[in-house]
Amino acid sequence: SKKHSTMKFSMLAIAATAMAASVSGFAGVHPVNQVRTFMPVTSLKMSAAVDTDTKVALQTAANEARGLAMDSIAAAKSGHMGLPLGAAEIGATLYGSIMQYNAKDPQWMNRDRFILSAGHGSMFIYSWLNIAGYELPMEELKNFRQHHSMTPGHPEFPNSEHNTPGVECTTGPLGQGVANAVGFALSEKMAAARYNTADHTIFD
Repeated sequence: SKKHSTMKFSMLAIAATAMAASVSGFAGVHPVNQVRTFMPVTSLKMSAAVDTDTKVALQTAANEARGLAMDSIAAAKSGHMGLPLGAAEIGATLYGSIMQYNAKDPQWMNRDRFILSAGHGSMFIYSWLNIAGYELPMEELKNFRQHHSMTPGHPEFPNSEHNTPGVECTTGPLGQGVANAVGFALSEKMAAARYNTADHTIFD
């Protein structure tokens, strides 16, 4: 079932490739995009020793996301660095150990949905979509804020001009995402009430 294909990025693999890349994705082909190892959600419940390694890997992934954001914004000569730099650990925790998603099937029905209310900080979500394995290649990060790219200045729901897998809705006004998230949550609750059964959970 789709639930069994719910995956996270391998944080230890991210740590190794991030160190090898020296957080400089624009020097060439980004190693993280060449080989990705995925792990099931439940595999993050590890021993204390492994938990320590996980924390180190999450921090390394956060620094990698910062590097991607800085490089992309610098290349565009435009953008907002505060959110992607300041909230990098939040992204590492959400995409690395909390959220359920399948990067190879972005429309999986039971996925958790991330809404970036402060849309001007869009390199936050683009960095994490790239690291988490969504079809958002390095070339598109280099094209940040360019016409017809997959990385517009504000996240946009897929349309004729921009199509970014993993972006759930268009955001811009700072408080808009709160209303969007409430709507998504209510929709999921209604779907669960209608379609879940005692012996089969589709939405959780």
